[in-house]
Amino acid sequence: MNLSEVIREKRTEKQLTQEQLANVLQVSKQTVSNWETGETTPDVETLKNLAVVLEFSIDEALNLEIETKDDLIDWLIIAGMFLGNSAGFILNDFTIGYVSTLAGFGIYIIAKAFKNYKL
Repeated sequence: MNLSEVIREKRTEKQLTQEQLANVLQVSKQTVSNWETGETTPDVETLKNLAVVLEFSIDEALNLEIETKDDLIDWLIIAGMFLGNSAGFILNDFTIGYVSTLAGFGIYIIAKAFKNYKL
């Protein structure tokens, strides 16, 4: 769903007319119409106000994927497994590589379990 569809859908969910939304945001009805047809997009300040009034997430409305710390944990674990296996190869002791790989997978599973756990 793109931004114009989000604005139209959320406005109708709130049972607001384009004119009512325009009055709240202090813009013209035509401006709201242009947003909903995708002819124009709101400026940053107006987008923030729209998100508050219509109760939607800006990053989801703009289809943004924001890398979180959890994504960083995934990459750190993968890097750790790679380095452990490389050290095992260089030192000609693959036990180091196996242990680091198993430890990496264990940490990964624990981190994912806590990430998905809702308090």
